[in-house]
Amino acid sequence: MQININFSPLSLEFDAKEDLILSEVIPVFNDLGIRVLKEEKRNDKIIFYICHECCLVELKDNYEHVIEIINEVLHKNTPTCKLLSLSLKENFSLREINLFRTFMRYENQLFLEFNLNSIIECLSKNHIISKLFLDYFYNKFNGQEKLENLEKEILEALKSVSGAEDKILKMFFKIIQNTIKTNYFDNKEAISIKVDTKHIKHYLKGIQPNLEIFVFHKDFSGVHLRMSKVARGGLRYSSRNDDFRVEIKSLMATQEGKNAIIVPNGAKGGFVIRKKELSEDEFKEIYSTFIDAMLDLVDEDDNYFVVAADKGTSHMSDVANEISLKRGYWLGDAFASGGSKGYSHKELGITAKGALKSTERFFIERGIDFYKTPITVVGIGSM
Repeated sequence: MQININFSPLSLEFDAKEDLILSEVIPVFNDLGIRVLKEEKRNDKIIFYICHECCLVELKDNYEHVIEIINEVLHKNTPTCKLLSLSLKENFSLREINLFRTFMRYENQLFLEFNLNSIIECLSKNHIISKLFLDYFYNKFNGQEKLENLEKEILEALKSVSGAEDKILKMFFKIIQNTIKTNYFDNKEAISIKVDTKHIKHYLKGIQPNLEIFVFHKDFSGVHLRMSKVARGGLRYSSRNDDFRVEIKSLMATQEGKNAIIVPNGAKGGFVIRKKELSEDEFKEIYSTFIDAMLDLVDEDDNYFVVAADKGTSHMSDVANEISLKRGYWLGDAFASGGSKGYSHKELGITAKGALKSTERFFIERGIDFYKTPITVVGIGSM
């Protein structure tokens, strides 16, 4: 579908050779901040006469992004929301809007009280601050000469915001500040960020990781939580779309105890898929995209990273190892245990044997050989 913009009078022109479903088009206009005044058909065109929140000059400067967004939403089933309004208000491209979707969904998983709609409304309403956030992000990874001045400008701008919006924007900024690596500039569909969580976790409850990776794609979101750079834990398919990080964090804490005898610390990863109907090939593609996006953020300073088989991914170990080998990752086919060439930690009973050895040592230090002397065991809570 070809989209043209005619400025006299202000209008959007669609090539009408393709079917145009108004119920799909109008929500995109609304989220962009464009109001349709009248529609007419002329020859092979459908013309929408419009008005918008911005002046004509601003729209003329930004219309390329508007065309890109409308085409993307209509042709590739890209989700629409009011973050699209940042295109007209602050000249955001669709890529930049998806970057904000990444931070937005991560913030929503960190602070469940900030629902997605409230974050979207806040970023759209405070669009000048959103633009400052974007400038800070680019400067952080491309320059850093203006970083200190931008931080002062942002903190000054935040003084005009109060209540829940103040908390949302401050935490959004703190996440950007503590993002230490990203694949954003690789221009892949899945955007991944690595966050130094130890500077954020005092705002959160319970045991928290010190490092984590968050991945956003229009069809899924994923996270990998680690207590340290050398940490082990599986990667699971989660069905908890609203709070999957809570599930993964709980399992990471369990790994922390289970792994004490194997490696220093625990880790855990997981992903949720937003598509309702899913074929086996689509699942494999999403899993592969998630693995690839996380491997984008592995470097010499943080090179121990494994994704052992777990719930819903036990049949995917060979897929993960193929990606590991293709990417030249140093662990090769030991990246995901349980594959056809790698070892199976479950078959070998690594965790159980480690737990038994740990318990054996506990009793030996007390002069008891439990292979000879009976002991009594009481279990409390969930294993």
